[in-house]
Amino acid sequence: MNVKALNSTSVQVWWKPPNPQYVNGINQGYKIQAWRGETVSRIVAVPPSLFDSIAKQTTVVTNLEKYTEYNMTVLCFTNPGDGPTSNPILVRTEEDSERKFKIL
Repeated sequence: MNVKALNSTSVQVWWKPPNPQYVNGINQGYKIQAWRGETVSRIVAVPPSLFDSIAKQTTVVTNLEKYTEYNMTVLCFTNPGDGPTSNPILVRTEEDSERKFKIL
């Protein structure tokens, strides 16, 4: 899994799906989790690719807090339940840039 802050409230996430042979049941999609401290503050569900089930996938997680550190994980889910989560990756949303003009 890779993550990159896009702006002050959005992060792009990329991941490689698990090998279909190791998925217990039919892959229903992926859950991207973002949390601060002990509390998950955002979960985004993403459907699996219909074209290539093992191709790298990506999504954008929005509505995050400005200039805030989040741990991000991804997991595959099926009808029997959630699979194991990836190792968390720490990312910080960007700071809003405020332009200050100097009056001459």
